[in-house]
Amino acid sequence: MILVAFVLVSVLSLAIIAAARSHRHMNTVCIMQALVFATLAAYIVEFQQVPVVTFLAGSQYFFIDHFGLFEVLIATVIFACSAVYARGYVEGLLASRELEKGSLRLFYAAWVLLLLVIVLAFFSDNLALFWIFAEMTTILSAMLVAILSARENIDAAIKYIFIASVSMLFAFVGFIFLFEISRISLGTGTLNWTVLMQHASAFPPGMMIASFTLVFVGFAAKSGIFPFHTWLPEAHAKAPSAVSAILSGVLLNVGIYGIIRMYAIVHQTTAVATIAPMLALFGILTIGIAVISMLPQKT
Repeated sequence: MILVAFVLVSVLSLAIIAAARSHRHMNTVCIMQALVFATLAAYIVEFQQVPVVTFLAGSQYFFIDHFGLFEVLIATVIFACSAVYARGYVEGLLASRELEKGSLRLFYAAWVLLLLVIVLAFFSDNLALFWIFAEMTTILSAMLVAILSARENIDAAIKYIFIASVSMLFAFVGFIFLFEISRISLGTGTLNWTVLMQHASAFPPGMMIASFTLVFVGFAAKSGIFPFHTWLPEAHAKAPSAVSAILSGVLLNVGIYGIIRMYAIVHQTTAVATIAPMLALFGILTIGIAVISMLPQKT
């Protein structure tokens, strides 16, 4: 029933936001949601047998392990701190009329839903379900970027959605490849990560390289890896500061998380000899481009 608790807390948060009459009440709800989520995650670590697989009817689609819990704890702490900062920051936006008062409920509703979707993504065992939640984070975070009354924000949000969503189509095809690989190897297709990990050593390396490459392209855009990072500077610069903190500290982790989960499967096969150098190359290029970009900057 653990996942049900996360969902119910979010539904209650949305109901309170819909009825709230002041910005501070809405902001307090977001802070409390993040703190309750952190408490639930800490409860699982302390009192549940991890990994957790029997917490919910239909649990074959979800899986809670230490890695997912680690990511959720990071996300909830950053969301809580960002919400605390947003308390005064959003009031400043309202005073300067950069944010319309009528958009407050939409802003905080998207905030609440984004945290819920991120938590569900980190707890997804089924990779197709994880892909769906990852796409939902794109839409919700783009809403938070575009919420300000400026055309530049809308342009940045549209660019973000276009690049991230088009790239995620490659990941979708990669997961189709992975499903077909499992069907050929196991006799029945599956995208459940726990099952794939058990049988990955039997997967053909050539097909695994193709599948991983496609998935990597999709989630590399989500995580801002060069050369799929072009949406990131503009979206982060135009987003409200509290939202930018979430984009940097949490949202990029969703893409990295997907790559790591996929790499864990590939690591069980001989395809790792090809994939590992490729990941190292993209990592070096990403760091190198960031360093070169900082050189001409002046304080």
